[in-house]
Amino acid sequence: VGVVLMDLEETALFAARVAEEAGERILKYFGSNSYRFKSDKSIQSKADLESELFISEKIASEFQDIPILTEERDELPDTTGYLWVCDELDGTTNFVNGQPTWAISIAVLQNFEPLVGAIHVPILGETVSAVRGRGTFRKRRDGTRERGRVRISEFRDFRDIYTFCSWQSNNFVSDLGNIRAFGSTAYHLSQFACGRTAGGWEVGAKVWDLAAGMLLAREAGGIVRLIDGDDPMERVREKRMECSIRKLTVRCIFAADLSIYELMRADMVKHSTQWAGLLAIECEKPR
Repeated sequence: VGVVLMDLEETALFAARVAEEAGERILKYFGSNSYRFKSDKSIQSKADLESELFISEKIASEFQDIPILTEERDELPDTTGYLWVCDELDGTTNFVNGQPTWAISIAVLQNFEPLVGAIHVPILGETVSAVRGRGTFRKRRDGTRERGRVRISEFRDFRDIYTFCSWQSNNFVSDLGNIRAFGSTAYHLSQFACGRTAGGWEVGAKVWDLAAGMLLAREAGGIVRLIDGDDPMERVREKRMECSIRKLTVRCIFAADLSIYELMRADMVKHSTQWAGLLAIECEKPR
């Protein structure tokens, strides 16, 4: 498409830095009840809008020719070639209620294949980032950065934690034991990539929710597949020809390895009544 990105390692550092700066800017709103309900009944706060504007301006100043897709933008970018995909505040409900499980997510995709991803969790002072084929890295609050791949947890006993993030979590049933609902896709994918959970289900995600986290999870050695077993972004590429990317809902499982994926999928099938009628990816219907 005639666009040349800077070195991907430098791009990952740029994405991480912008996410960190955005997080710092909106901390002053943390716990504030200043928000409104959008048409889809989700919450939009002043922090969402300020973070989205800041991130978009930062990216546009460095990458003028690459379109940006964010949760809050109404316009749809040209989605061929490179694309920045950002969730400026994932977990707004948690944020406005003073709960710490929220994050800022920034990714670069090429033909909907994640190349670069960064997720910043301001309350933990932690940023997790990845470049395709080069592993996942974690930057701590003190600025030190772990080199090499973040190791997916290997334990398989009562300590295993599985996470769930969806509007359907109140009806969620599982036999796997320790289930936690974080309320932020970006947050629970970053925790998974750091080896703190064994896997998770995501049944109501948008592309901006998954873009960075999916790359972090895979580069950390994990598996991310749709609930029917296919690759999420491959199906997004196919589906976008018939549906606006903003309206696509993605349902997937992420797991530390194939055996855990199969265990989680079997658990899902066992409790199939709660999954009945859910497609792995579908176009959002008008409300």
